[in-house]
Amino acid sequence: MPCAVDNDMLAELRDRAASNEEFRRRHGLSQTARIVLSVVRFSEDKCVEDLIASFAEPVLRGRRDLHLALVGDGPLRAELEQQVRDLGLEKRVSFLGFLNQSAVVEAMLAADVFSLASNRDPSPKALSEALFLGMPVVCSDGIGTIEGLVEEGGNGEVFPCRDVPALAASLARVLEDDGRMGERSHQIALANDFRVGLDALARKLDESMEGLP
Repeated sequence: MPCAVDNDMLAELRDRAASNEEFRRRHGLSQTARIVLSVVRFSEDKCVEDLIASFAEPVLRGRRDLHLALVGDGPLRAELEQQVRDLGLEKRVSFLGFLNQSAVVEAMLAADVFSLASNRDPSPKALSEALFLGMPVVCSDGIGTIEGLVEEGGNGEVFPCRDVPALAASLARVLEDDGRMGERSHQIALANDFRVGLDALARKLDESMEGLP
C-alpha cells in the first residue's frame, strides 16, 4: 500500500478554501513573502530547530522576502520561540499554532514550499497532503516515505538529516521553481491515491492465489 491520504477530501477542502490573501491576512503574514511551510509536532525527532536555523544560514539570511510558517504545537514550542529570538528572526518566522484540517489546506495553498526536517518520521501524512495540493518539497532523508514521494529535481530535494547548510541550500534552489515541481508533486500524489493502492493490492492478492487449489 502506498503512503496515501484522502485525495477526494483534500480536493473538497481545496475548493472551499479561503483565498491565499485572506489566509495570509488572518495570520499576519505578508502578502508578498515567499513562504516555507512546515506542519509538524514540536518534538525532538522533528528537528524543527534545524528549519529555523536554516533561515540564519548565509544563503537565506539575506532573503528578506522569505518567511517560515510553522503549523503545530508541542513540548518544544517555548524553546523554539526562544531560538527565533536569539537568532533575530522574529519578523521572518511565525508560529501559527494548531490548525484544523481545513486551515492546514489553506496554509498549504498559501505557501510556496513544504519542508520537513525530521530525523525519524516513518510516514508523515502532511507530506502526502502537500503533494496533492501541488507544493514543491524539501525533506530530510529521515522521512520514511521519501523514496516513493520525493524525486530529486523532479518535485523537490532531499537533504542529509541534521545538515542545516544543506537544508538551506535545498530551500534556496527549490524556491526558484517555476511551477513544474508543484505540478509533479500533484502527479505523484494522484499515483499514490487510496484507490490506486487498493487496486494494486487486489492485483497482488490475485497473483498470490494463482495456482492454489
